[in-house]
Amino acid sequence: MAVNRSKAVWQNGVELSEAWLRFGPPDLAAAYRALPRFLDSFAKQASISTLTDFFNAIQLGVAARAETQEIEEKLKNYLLDELFNNQLVATGYRQFPSTSPGPVTIDPEAFNEAEPTWNADTIRVHGKVYGRVRITDVAALTDIPIPKSRKGRQGSATTIRAAIDRIMSCNADFCKIERKKACELIRQELNKEPQKGDGLSDQNLSKYIVDKCDTRQIKP
Repeated sequence: MAVNRSKAVWQNGVELSEAWLRFGPPDLAAAYRALPRFLDSFAKQASISTLTDFFNAIQLGVAARAETQEIEEKLKNYLLDELFNNQLVATGYRQFPSTSPGPVTIDPEAFNEAEPTWNADTIRVHGKVYGRVRITDVAALTDIPIPKSRKGRQGSATTIRAAIDRIMSCNADFCKIERKKACELIRQELNKEPQKGDGLSDQNLSKYIVDKCDTRQIKP
């Protein structure tokens, strides 16, 4: 039954390579689609007749590419956050260390340490590799049971965002401090030391910091 459910969820899913844009916040996804691409900088030039025109077009293209990459990273981090907090479901074919005959559901906890290869629809996590990964909003399906969401855990999105809000209300420079120190402040606010899979790693907390702060202000 579990295998059949996973297959049904997988069949209704969106490839990982497209899911980060499909399931992203509408305003952010729209901003990404509206951004000019690198070659558009040349197309917008009525004429590139001098070396100065050429370099101006290059600079415009580089700036557009940087902004595109910044928004793309936010969209991808948002998707991983939604998967970690069980708002979306990931299914795929296990490839290593053993193979699965059909798609299996990837544990939401795995997305605290997941290493996606976006263009290949592949995810590596905890020594396992999943291919042909698809993302599904199960809540939008009427004939498939909705998985129970995790509540009250220290690493939940609501808990982390609330902690950041409290810190920012007392520390106006939160967005300007070193990322590692900011993550430590969040854990101190939650009064919890990080443990594997609890959602309080620097990698996971960074997603929320980026969401709350202008990334150009944040020190890596």
